Amino acid sequence: LTLATAQGNILENKGLIDSLNQTKSSSALIQDSLRESHRLQASLDQERDAYLPLAESASKMYFVITDLSRINNMYRFSLASFLRLFQRALQSKKEAETTEARIAALEASLKTMVYEYVCRSLFKVRTHTCIHCSQGLVIYRIRCLLTGRTCVCHRNWWHLGGQACGKG
Repeated sequence: LTLATAQGNILENKGLIDSLNQTKSSSALIQDSLRESHRLQASLDQERDAYLPLAESASKMYFVITDLSRINNMYRFSLASFLRLFQRALQSKKEAETTEARIAALEASLKTMVYEYVCRSLFKVRTHTCIHCSQGLVIYRIRCLLTGRTCVCHRNWWHLGGQACGKG
């Protein structure tokens, strides 16, 4: 029954009152669902924004390795191959107490994977050039191995690389 087609006193029309009550309860349920949807949207936006530094870092890494094609055309890296590295980094079990710590661990993991991926693909001549450029880090690594200290060469390498790329 509808209000427009109701006959007689509408306050005595049981079917119409039941229909209106059902519409009212449906409206309240929809309103609650919308509130919950907005709350969930805000939560998802906040979580997405927390991972923005990782995305920015990953995009910088991608564009740095694509610039290697300026050295030699053989150094072309596809977006698909980079995305596979990115997915592997995300799937690595990096447990952390906070989101910021997890993001830092994921970023370090991605940097290591990208570094190893690029190093495997460099020609021998370029590898020697890279070693020459990072001889201070190689000496540091040897010193760490001889003294038994923990070596943080990857972090130092990417710190220097990050400054060269405008991250510092």
